[in-house]
Amino acid sequence: MTSDAPQPRLPITALIAASLFFNGTGYAATLPYTGIVAIEGLGFSNADYALVLMLAHRVFEPRLAAAG
Repeated sequence: MTSDAPQPRLPITALIAASLFFNGTGYAATLPYTGIVAIEGLGFSNADYALVLMLAHRVFEPRLAAAG
């Protein structure tokens, strides 16, 4: 007859999971603003930024459509 050994509890796993969750929400809340800060730091005007986005779309969209 075999006895069921108690499973060890690993509280560190829950702590790591909670840490990853809160790091993720923190990054999700602040990361979009780093792009705005970078654009201002580079001195792009609204028209320049729109041109960069348009060119990036023209270059990468056909490749993504072909891959998908």
